[in-house]
Amino acid sequence: MFSHTVDIKRPEQKWTPLQLLPAVGKSDHPELMQHLARLRQEIADLRDYSERVTKELRALQLKQDSDLPRTAAERPIDTNTAPEVFHIEAEKSVRGVERFNDIPLPAWTLDMQLMCPLISAYDTRLKDQQALLDRRETDVKALAENVMTLTKENEALRNDVRSKASQLQALFAGDGEGNSDGKPGGKSIVALLHEKDELEELHNVTKEQNEVLLKQNHLMKCHVEQCEQTMELLRSQVVEAEEQEAAASETLRHNKALEQLLNEAKIQLEELLEERDSLQASKEHQERELSTLRSKCSQLEDQTAMLQQQLNKERQIAQEAEEASKSREAEKQLQVQALEDQLTDMQDNFVQLSHENEDADRETQKAREIIDYLEEKASALEQENEQVKNSLSELNQKYQELAIEKEKLSASAKVVKNQLDKIREQHASELVLQRSLMDDRFEGATNQLQQQVEQLRQRTQDLATSNSDLTLRTEAAERRCKISDAAATQAQQELRSASRSHQALVQQLQQTKISLEKERDKLREEVDALKVTTADTVSAAVNEKQRLEQELVQVRSALASEEQVKRHAQSSLDTLKERITELNGRNASIEDELLGIRRKHEKEIDEVKRQYSEQLSLAEGKLRTLAQESQAKEQQAIQLMKEEEELRQKMQREYDNERNTLESKISKLRSANSLLRSKMLELFQSLEVPPSKDYVLGMTSFDNGSVRSSCITESLS
Repeated sequence: MFSHTVDIKRPEQKWTPLQLLPAVGKSDHPELMQHLARLRQEIADLRDYSERVTKELRALQLKQDSDLPRTAAERPIDTNTAPEVFHIEAEKSVRGVERFNDIPLPAWTLDMQLMCPLISAYDTRLKDQQALLDRRETDVKALAENVMTLTKENEALRNDVRSKASQLQALFAGDGEGNSDGKPGGKSIVALLHEKDELEELHNVTKEQNEVLLKQNHLMKCHVEQCEQTMELLRSQVVEAEEQEAAASETLRHNKALEQLLNEAKIQLEELLEERDSLQASKEHQERELSTLRSKCSQLEDQTAMLQQQLNKERQIAQEAEEASKSREAEKQLQVQALEDQLTDMQDNFVQLSHENEDADRETQKAREIIDYLEEKASALEQENEQVKNSLSELNQKYQELAIEKEKLSASAKVVKNQLDKIREQHASELVLQRSLMDDRFEGATNQLQQQVEQLRQRTQDLATSNSDLTLRTEAAERRCKISDAAATQAQQELRSASRSHQALVQQLQQTKISLEKERDKLREEVDALKVTTADTVSAAVNEKQRLEQELVQVRSALASEEQVKRHAQSSLDTLKERITELNGRNASIEDELLGIRRKHEKEIDEVKRQYSEQLSLAEGKLRTLAQESQAKEQQAIQLMKEEEELRQKMQREYDNERNTLESKISKLRSANSLLRSKMLELFQSLEVPPSKDYVLGMTSFDNGSVRSSCITESLS
């Protein structure tokens, strides 16, 4: 056991956990550089601690190996059974040393955090242990020299004994040939025998001492060899500790890479949020433009009503002229012809106005299609969609009313022609007087109509420019959406790779935990073996036991602090699980909303197609009736019908193109929704894997908002 005490004090060093920095700048962030410098300093400190641990463990191993044979050597030796007992005790000590060397190092020696308190106390003892080793080496050398001197003295004593034996033999021979009175020439025989016995005893004692010294020399050689073996084992353990430090540095680098990936994902999420805000602003601007288009349509309807009122006034004036011209038929035939020319001009102007109204209606239809296209983009606004539907139905009704009024006007024109024929026969004379009045009124009306036509043309041009601006903005919005989708897919791929690397880290940590538990069991077995071996030396190990109890108290305090850390990590893990469940519920609600929006879009598209088909059927019927009337009247009407048919074909082509684009976009949306579902399922599967406690201890300082931000990016994509 140990022969000295160590005052163990835990170093006052605070281990700062990793923390995610805000994704504001790039790699030249000052806080990031400080954090990296702090981590490098901690790594250097850990390396110094590991070197000190290896030195201290070597010194302790050497001391333990030296204590085992010393206890055997300090026991009393019986002079009668000394060689056998000493040989048995030497074999026992050698077996104990071999058994001690076979026991591996405990698991806590590989944990740097647990060894830090020991290092702070053992560092002061390193020089003393080194001096003690030097002293032991000098003692071994001195013992070897003493053994040599003893062997030399033993040989000298043997030579003296031999010389004395030869002298005694010579004396005995002289005594046999001595005087007759029995007196020897020198000493008496009894004295010589007594000296002989003493010399034999001295000879035996020197032999025993020589054997004891030889055995001690052999034991010291064995002890030196065992020390060398323990040094080799400690070197191998130091190499393993360095490998573990390299693995820890690799994990730190991997964690830094993961932090960089998370920061990049945060930046991409902020960019996506900014693009979403810009899209919302553009959507509001488009809604404002829709309101302006509605106001313009209402203004056009008011202008058509004014035109109808003016036409009614002209009808009343014509009726008054017919009543006044009954008595003057003959004189006003020439005026009737002039009036007929004017009526033809008026009819031409009316036809032009009707065509311009039809052009305006077509432009309104184009505006409606653009409005529908924009409404499909703004899927989340249900109330505005309903308002737009109501406005479209009102516009359709107004369009039908305008068509009915046009038919009424054509019928009224026929009636006017019949009445004019009657006027030719009955009231030709009265037309001459009121010709001047009619000319003035018609000129004023024609001027007003021309001004209104020019205003309508300007408004149609404004509508065309606004429609082109809307199309350009919608295309830009679609491009931005595509870019955001691509960025979101990249962020999801990076998050997948990060989750895989996290899983690999978790597996590695679990393996290390299992190995540590095995080493802990081995350490317990070692403690039991040490208890068995130290049962005989209880009296000498009382002080060391007290010191070990103090060390155990400190270790228990360290374990209590670690348990507190584990509890804190468990609480953080519970909060993370709750947040994950909340995110799952939100994702489910988002999927339900997306499904509802898609169904609404499909219904709206079907309604628009049905309305457009009805409008096309009505327009085709009206065009046929107008074609029949125009073929009967004039060639100009035929040309106009041809132009109208060409316009209708263009409209059909545009409608087909827009329908194809809408169908392609719908298919893209469906594919995007399917991809989103698959990605969400993969994310849920990756989140459902329960992390280990070691993984949580390593990742407690991660930003909890990063999980929420990753789920939000996938839901937005």
